[in-house]
Amino acid sequence: MAATFEEQTRATVEELSKSLRTLVRSGRTVADAAGNVIERELAMAVRISEALRDDVFSKDLLERARKEPLPARFREDLHSAADVVADLGAIAYQTFFRFVDSFADALTATGSGQAQAAEPKAS
Repeated sequence: MAATFEEQTRATVEELSKSLRTLVRSGRTVADAAGNVIERELAMAVRISEALRDDVFSKDLLERARKEPLPARFREDLHSAADVVADLGAIAYQTFFRFVDSFADALTATGSGQAQAAEPKAS
């Protein structure tokens, strides 16, 4: 009887672990999809803003304004700052999802510490 209870408990824990792993993986998929939507919306807003700018201001005026020393330095510094923020965001994104993936793998680790290769099958 005790062996059966232990086997049932172990099987329940394994199924729970597989379900949690699937949930974590699904969460990443949802987060990626949401991020893609946000990025597309941002890109669209930038394109609309650029088109509006180009409709309102002449190329000549933009070129002259961009050659002014102080605004030119601000422009260069803001581009560099945007690159740094984008790099930090990419590092945070990658680090977070590596942690989540490791966590998900640990949920289905066997007694030897190795993650099980098989994914749970849909019922």
